[in-house]
Amino acid sequence: MNLILNIYKEKSLSSFDVIRFLRRKLHEKRIGFQGTLDVFAEGVLPVFTGEFTKIIPFIQDSEKEYRFKIVLGILTDTLDMTGKVLNTSKEKPNISKSDVEEAVKKNFMHDYLQRVPAYSAVKINGTPAYKLARRGEEVATPSKKVIIKSFEIESSNGNEIIGKIVVSPGFYVRQFANDLAKKLFTFGVLSELTRTRSGNFRIEDSIRMADADEFKSISVKNALKEKMETVYINEEQMKDLKNGRPADYCCGEKRIVLAMTEDDKECVVAETYENKIKAKRVIY
Repeated sequence: MNLILNIYKEKSLSSFDVIRFLRRKLHEKRIGFQGTLDVFAEGVLPVFTGEFTKIIPFIQDSEKEYRFKIVLGILTDTLDMTGKVLNTSKEKPNISKSDVEEAVKKNFMHDYLQRVPAYSAVKINGTPAYKLARRGEEVATPSKKVIIKSFEIESSNGNEIIGKIVVSPGFYVRQFANDLAKKLFTFGVLSELTRTRSGNFRIEDSIRMADADEFKSISVKNALKEKMETVYINEEQMKDLKNGRPADYCCGEKRIVLAMTEDDKECVVAETYENKIKAKRVIY
C-alpha cells in the first residue's frame, strides 16, 4: 500500500511506536517517517508507506516549525523534563520577554553553531549517542551550523518562556533551550514541544494514527511540491525513464523535478540536464 500520511504524533509515544502501530493497521512492512519527534513531544510526523518511502530523501531537508515551552532554573541530562536532574537554581529566575528577545537576536539569529545533544540518534563510531549517554560514557557529539528563520515570544513570565520558532532541518530545540538559558545567565530545559509544521505538512491537516487509511493519503505532488518543480512528460519519455534510459527533454539549468504523465498515473523523481531527463527514483 503506497500512502503519504500527515500523522499527529501524541505525547508518550516514540516515532517508532507510530510506525509499529501503522504496520499492524495497514498490513504494510515498508513504512518510514521524516523527522524524528522525541517521546515527550507531539505534533506533525510525515509518514510514508510502500513505494512512497522512496521519496523521503527528497524532502528530508524541509524546514520545521515548533511551539515550545522552556523552564529556566533547572538542568537535566536529556535537556528536557524527562531526564535526570543535574542542577537547580537556588532562586527562581525572573526573565522578561525583552531579555529573551534581545538574547535571541544577539546570539542566535545569524551564525548559530549548535552542538548535537548527547541524547540523540547521531552515531558515534557506529553507536547511537543516546546509548552511550545512558551507559554513562562521555559523549563527544559534533556541532553544526543551523538557522533560526523566525522566532516569536508569546510570553515570558519569571522562569517560563513560551514561543514559536521556524528552523532549518537538523535543529534541536532541546539544545536551543539549553543554549538560550546560558545566554540568560542560568540554565534551562525544554518542558513542552509541538511540531506545527514539517515542510508543507501542517498540524491543522494532520490525522490521528488510528484514523490512518488510504482515503487520508496525500498526493505525491502535494508532498513534493515544496521541494521541486512538477513537469509533465509523455508516455514514451516515461517508459524510457522507468527502464533506466534518459529521454529527450527541452530544459534549461540542471535541476531535480517531479516528472509525471499527463494522466498523473505514473510518477518519477528525475534530473534534467543538457536537454535530457533521467530518473533518479521511480515512485510508481
